[in-house]
Amino acid sequence: MESEKRKKVLVIKLCCLGDIVQTTPALRAFHEAGLEVHLLCSKWVKDIAGMVPFIDKTHVIDAGNPLSAAAALFRMRREKFDIAVNFHRDLKSFIFMKLAGARLTAGFEWKGSGGMVDRAFKFNPDIHETQRYLSVARGLGFKTDNEYTQLSAVPSELDGASGRLKIGIFPAGGSNPGTVMPTKIWPAEKFNALIRMLEENNAAVYAFGSVQDRPSVENAVKGTGAKIMITRAIGEFASYAAGLDAFVASDTGPLHIAAALGIPAIGIFGPTSPEHFGARGKKSVNLRESGACLDSPCCEPGTFHKRKFLDCADNICMKAVTPEKVFGAIMESLK
Repeated sequence: MESEKRKKVLVIKLCCLGDIVQTTPALRAFHEAGLEVHLLCSKWVKDIAGMVPFIDKTHVIDAGNPLSAAAALFRMRREKFDIAVNFHRDLKSFIFMKLAGARLTAGFEWKGSGGMVDRAFKFNPDIHETQRYLSVARGLGFKTDNEYTQLSAVPSELDGASGRLKIGIFPAGGSNPGTVMPTKIWPAEKFNALIRMLEENNAAVYAFGSVQDRPSVENAVKGTGAKIMITRAIGEFASYAAGLDAFVASDTGPLHIAAALGIPAIGIFGPTSPEHFGARGKKSVNLRESGACLDSPCCEPGTFHKRKFLDCADNICMKAVTPEKVFGAIMESLK
């Protein structure tokens, strides 16, 4: 009976993997206040939502299917939410939030949101993504002292690492529904050099990727003893990552997942900046070589919708980060 008395909050965040992870401090603020936390997300990220310890119920929608949207809206109205929070800035999500029938609606200020939200908060492009989501939660009166991202997963055993450091790498990335950004990827030859340095120091290296990432993974591990780990589900990857001693990736969903699991996660940045998009786990290290490109970072919160970053033909900002620098960050994080 007591659970029926809890106030309910609906958080709308449809995509993507890293973005869901970055919402966890705000979700924690709602959870710590005793609210029953619901998340509306796309089916592409439902597995990662299941690892967030602050979500009581997940609602999945196929945004491109009108019947799915209508069914989700029907379920939302039956929940009788006290608060609905929209973490997007587009007309469809604001309309959906309005129709969900919550007593109070909140979200970011946006050109098309006038009259559709009860409490509008400034979208500040100059702060980290986690802080933007937290600014909405705090603006509504919810507080949390813990601003780290957080996920939960049961570690899976990794073969061939008895008595050795277990280091994971993710040589692919930069691909989300609607946006493919290969300029975010650290070059394969640099991953290869890093693997050799790690193996010289008796580390076992595991190269992760999905089925479509296999060519990139194979290219990165060529001539090394790294073990290729092709995973077919986010939960499978997270279980393996939870058993690692450290993890290295560009600004991708797997980086943010590993960081939120609490292991040392070394992020390599260029088109995006660590100040705005860096991994925010308790043991995260974010690397970027400033000055390598006058246009870097070119993918920023205030300019993302213009999509000029897709015109880059040479990611010199990523190439400027050396394997030696990444290796040093790994060793320092393990002290």
